Amino acid sequence: MAIYVYVRLSADAIHRKGVSHTLKDIRPRAEEKARRKADELQERQSGDTVRPPGTGFETERARAKQALRDEVNAQNGQSVRKIAATSGPAVSDDRILRVAAYCRVSTDDIDQVISIELQKNNYRDMIKANPKWRYVGTYVEM
Repeated sequence: MAIYVYVRLSADAIHRKGVSHTLKDIRPRAEEKARRKADELQERQSGDTVRPPGTGFETERARAKQALRDEVNAQNGQSVRKIAATSGPAVSDDRILRVAAYCRVSTDDIDQVISIELQKNNYRDMIKANPKWRYVGTYVEM
């Protein structure tokens, strides 16, 4: 089964070819792209091979973001000043609450990677530290 894309030709091309449109089979290109993405995903999951910088389909921006994520995750709370929470209303309930973290940044800027990683780590650790809460996941919005 062929996949076709409708390509509109310029006025000059219409006069040369005498047609108003042409169909182009894009299936081979789409299949190749899907195969490359599947191969890249399999490599990432296996963890056996690490691509050298500047190769593969990962953009420079994506590599920079990943490097910042790794740096933030490696800190493990070093040079962090914790501010004590104020006392709030007492919870009289003995039930365990299912709690999810919601992390958000307003832009896809490279500087926001640090912010989102810190949010994820902080909320996850805070939820897991509370014995009356059960951590069920994190929702990240970028």
